Amino acid sequence: SPPLGETLASAAKFFAVMLLLNIVMLLFLLLPPVFPFVFYGVNGYLLGREYFEVVAARRLDPVAARMLRRHNLRTIFPAGVLLALLLTIPVVNLLAPLVGTAAMVHLFAKMQRQWRS
Repeated sequence: SPPLGETLASAAKFFAVMLLLNIVMLLFLLLPPVFPFVFYGVNGYLLGREYFEVVAARRLDPVAARMLRRHNLRTIFPAGVLLALLLTIPVVNLLAPLVGTAAMVHLFAKMQRQWRS
């Protein structure tokens, strides 16, 4: 498992990104037709990033995990958006973390195989 210092630094960086994006997202409350798209987009990005990094941190060093995440953002983002959608459905949201983790493990394995070949 990753060292405690790296884990805390990564968590602090993610918190800063999350805080900044949510502050920006507040501005879109003034545009009701656009807000749902912004909401799912921002939360999809954040959920996809966090779930992917949690899975990748167990198998790769932080630099390689970050590179793999950035290289595969087009795959991770839609998975995060689907997870955000699942989290807004009552009762289904209880299973969403399990489904999200399983999905990211499978996506990570596929990405890692493609990266190595």
